[in-house]
Amino acid sequence: MVSYPQFEEPTRSEASGVSTRTVVVASLTASVVAVVFYWLTAFRTITWWDSGEYALAAITLGVPHPPGSQLAVWLGWIVTKLPLGISKIVALNCLSGVFAAATTGLVCGLALGLFRRHHIADTGESSDISAVLLGAVAAVASLAFSFGDTLWTLATRFAPYTLTPLLTALIIWSLLRWWHQFDRPEAIRWLVFASLLFGLDFSVHRTNLLLLPGMLVWIFLRHPRILASLRTWFYCVASFAIGLAFHLTTIPIAAGNPALNMCDPSNWSSFWSYFTLKQYGGGMLVNLLPRKAPFLSVQMTDYLKIFGDNFAHFGGTVVLGVLPLILGLIGLWFLWRRERRLAIGTIVLFLCASFVGVIYFNTPANFFRSMDRHYLPSLLIFTIWIVYGACTLVAIVQKAHFRYRLLMLAIVGALALACPVHQIARNYSAVDSSRNYFAIDFARNALTCLPPNAIVFSGGDNDTYPLLYAQTAEGLRPDVDILNFYLLNTPWYLQQLLKRRPDFPLRLSADEIKQLRPIAWHDSTASIAVHGAPADFALSRETVLPDSIRLQVRPNGGRYLMVSDQLVLKMLSENNWKRPVCFLVTVPMDDKVGLQPYSRTDGLYYRIVPSANAPVSREVLEQCFAKDFAYRGFNDSDVTIDPVSKMMGLNYCAGMLQLMVAQAAAGDTLACAETRTALKRLLPPDRLDWPGSIRQAADQLCNQAANQ
Repeated sequence: MVSYPQFEEPTRSEASGVSTRTVVVASLTASVVAVVFYWLTAFRTITWWDSGEYALAAITLGVPHPPGSQLAVWLGWIVTKLPLGISKIVALNCLSGVFAAATTGLVCGLALGLFRRHHIADTGESSDISAVLLGAVAAVASLAFSFGDTLWTLATRFAPYTLTPLLTALIIWSLLRWWHQFDRPEAIRWLVFASLLFGLDFSVHRTNLLLLPGMLVWIFLRHPRILASLRTWFYCVASFAIGLAFHLTTIPIAAGNPALNMCDPSNWSSFWSYFTLKQYGGGMLVNLLPRKAPFLSVQMTDYLKIFGDNFAHFGGTVVLGVLPLILGLIGLWFLWRRERRLAIGTIVLFLCASFVGVIYFNTPANFFRSMDRHYLPSLLIFTIWIVYGACTLVAIVQKAHFRYRLLMLAIVGALALACPVHQIARNYSAVDSSRNYFAIDFARNALTCLPPNAIVFSGGDNDTYPLLYAQTAEGLRPDVDILNFYLLNTPWYLQQLLKRRPDFPLRLSADEIKQLRPIAWHDSTASIAVHGAPADFALSRETVLPDSIRLQVRPNGGRYLMVSDQLVLKMLSENNWKRPVCFLVTVPMDDKVGLQPYSRTDGLYYRIVPSANAPVSREVLEQCFAKDFAYRGFNDSDVTIDPVSKMMGLNYCAGMLQLMVAQAAAGDTLACAETRTALKRLLPPDRLDWPGSIRQAADQLCNQAANQ
């Protein structure tokens, strides 16, 4: 018969070294310190990628992209209804920080509680000092997770990703409670609670589901006979189903036709497509083989880079950069010596969250976005080892000769403190987003400069959701229709558009929408009749408009004309030039149904005009780039410019160069020089890494005009 180590509750005298109060105070201290830094560095508005989308979903109680993260949306929506005295978006960003800070506190409590059971402090005259010291060391060591690159970055903006590690911490807490109480009749409740959390995680980001095999191994290591219990399986499966059922709240939300309603999962059929990520290939994205990149040299290397950015940074002061790694390995070693089965259980959970995670996500080489958010559970588990290791070192030093004990305790405390201090020094300026307004300024700049009643096409997340947020949450330019060009290929998106805007210049019945398909296509010419006068398009009065424009329509990929291209052609025809049609400058025009010759740069968009290669309008560009636009942060060396913001900044540069071209063509060298000065002042070349073409054009345009 297999025997398992028994844990007795510590007596009052034994526990006085690390009491429950010590654990609670240390956990709260870690959370408070973390949340203060998160508040100081949090965005005061939206940012790129998912921030704008999830903020819009929370404010309007909408449906974000599959698989939904509906739990985060619900919690965010509740927070926006509270009288907090701050704007809704700031409240949402702070909520993300609260999730991350609460996770830090839980990790501190988990590790210190585990240490408390394994290493009962020797009480006596120094027991109070021991309690304070151990609590302080545990709180400080847990901050190595808070101020690592990944969690801190995500804690500054609203998205579901900081809710994932919070659920991870609660799952591990439940598993540890069961581990210590497995032989009690009521212990099953902890497995049931963990199962409920796994079900709820389906409404967050599914990352924690990778821990399910680890949970089974965990149970096998501690009490394998319970795996044969039908009663246990029934309760756990039922609890998982209850948690999973929360995802069904997506259906009534979608049925209410909110402002953001991705995939419109308002009935069982569409909900299942949404739930299984049919739009992205289906199968809940389980695509393990073939590997999309070499497993070791690319995929595992990517994970190791993320791990190194948090716990093993070899740049700068190497010793300080690798301290978290050293403490974590020390903690795992002592946990192994004290309770090998439990150590194995945590190792298995760590491997599920890291190694198995790499297998599951199967990331392509040079993927457009880091997968760091998906590896937060593995970083959390390693932090438990870090805190455990730091506390164990304190316990060992306490047994040293009194003559050296205080000095050694001071050294251990300093080493633990050095971890978060070094991370703060290394990461603060890079993470600080309190003055980062790049995304919202882009949205406001783009919308403000559009002509009245414009139809504007965007091309991706970063040029769509900021505009939708500014329009819906801030009420900016409600007259404009914002369309994602590529989502026009999905029937649900088109149905929503025509339902909300019955007057939109695109007449299609429900049956016609269902029948839309890519069609075989060869190079062909499409004619669009022209209506209106030159002044309607900000063209000079001397411009002679043709009776029609002829578009050289080419297939996509050499064979097919996509639904989105077909719809643009149909819309152009039915619009009769009544509403301005524009494409954001982030949308490449070289494959947009032959519209490139008729696209004129007006601000942050190309306007379609019925005159080929029409010159830019100096008046329009001056109004946009010199008067209306905000360029906050680009010339502030204290604000970090991320790659997306840098790309958007270069779009501003290109637009200002177009303005200089117009000024130079008019012979206005003074205005051209003033624009050049403003360009270099507002969008510094060194900050944006101007390519050679922009540097050369900025230096030569005005000079050429002066020499003419």
